[in-house]
Amino acid sequence: MFLFLIVFTISIIYFFIRYANRDEINEEQEKNDFLENKFKHLIGTTATFKDLDVEFKRKVSEIIVYPPLSKGEKWKVYKVLKAPTWLNNDKEILVYEQTDKHLESEMKNNNEEAEK
Repeated sequence: MFLFLIVFTISIIYFFIRYANRDEINEEQEKNDFLENKFKHLIGTTATFKDLDVEFKRKVSEIIVYPPLSKGEKWKVYKVLKAPTWLNNDKEILVYEQTDKHLESEMKNNNEEAEK
């Protein structure tokens, strides 16, 4: 039990330091909103996934956007499949992964199409 507490404490400190020292992203909130809006149509739909050669169907309950922590990492968007009971874990499935530069060009193209 004591070993678990030590590992847990070190993990929390590591993730806090990593998040606090992450690279600054231009227009981070706008990019986050763009990705949430792009994939919000998935909420409420049914998705399937395989686990241990068994296929499951679950409803998509939310969309989670993870910004990159450094310039070399990518934006990631996951759809969360709600577990049927509290005993099971929700399942996150990756639906989008792109660099910040690619996301900026995608947003620019989207804005140009909206202006037409």
